Parts: sequence; C-alpha cells; structure tokens
Amino acid sequence: LAYRNSIRPTNSPDSIPGTMMTYYFLKDEYDSILFFGNRIPYSLYKDIALTRTGQIEKAKKIADSLETSSPYNNAFQAGIIYAWTGEKQKAIEKLNLAYRLYDFGLISIKVDKLFDPLRNEEGFKELLKKMGLE
Repeated sequence: LAYRNSIRPTNSPDSIPGTMMTYYFLKDEYDSILFFGNRIPYSLYKDIALTRTGQIEKAKKIADSLETSSPYNNAFQAGIIYAWTGEKQKAIEKLNLAYRLYDFGLISIKVDKLFDPLRNEEGFKELLKKMGLE
C-alpha cells in the first residue's frame, strides 16, 4: 500500500505518539506499539498489539470492560478487539451494532487493516453489502 510508506515516525519532541503507533501498526511492529503506547491513556492499536504479542486474555478483558462500561459508545472498539482476539462472531455483532449507530469508525471498513481478521467471514461480507460496499 502506498500510504504504508508515507507515514514515518519522528523522534522530535512535538511528534504525536498516535501517529507513531499507526506507523508501527502498518508495519506489523507490535512491540514498538506497546513501547510507545505508554504515552497515551487508550489506543485501539495497543489492544491489537496485545493480541499479536500473545496477551490475548488481557485484550479480551479490555474489550469486555469497554462493552460493560458503555455497550453503545464502545461497539466499534470492542468489535475490533474481538476480531483480533479471534472472537469473530462477537466482533461482527459489535460492528453491526456500530453500523446501526452510524459509527464514524466504519468509514474505512473496505480498506483499513483494522478489519483484516474479518475479511473472509460471511457476516463481514454481509455487513459490507448492507453498507452498499459490495
């Protein structure tokens, strides 16, 4: 992807840690995400990095707590985390809820790497059809 190489991390004091985490996510450098993630209180990339570094149970607990604290406001985030933990049906349920709630996070569903664990799932393909993207 062309945009993978367009984002470069910087060590300048005014750099945005979120941009660095996006860069490392696109490069599959999950240990770096966890290292830089301590600078910001919450990031979906940190949760994904937990799953990719073998800390799946910790990521599941985060998704469960998001769902418990506010199931409607956190449907998108919980859905993404569940997708990366392997709970694909639960992820699709949450993303369908996010769709019904007009969640802005779904705007890049067709191309964003966040959704890669679900691309081959029938429920995901149905969601794309519902959204008019298939």
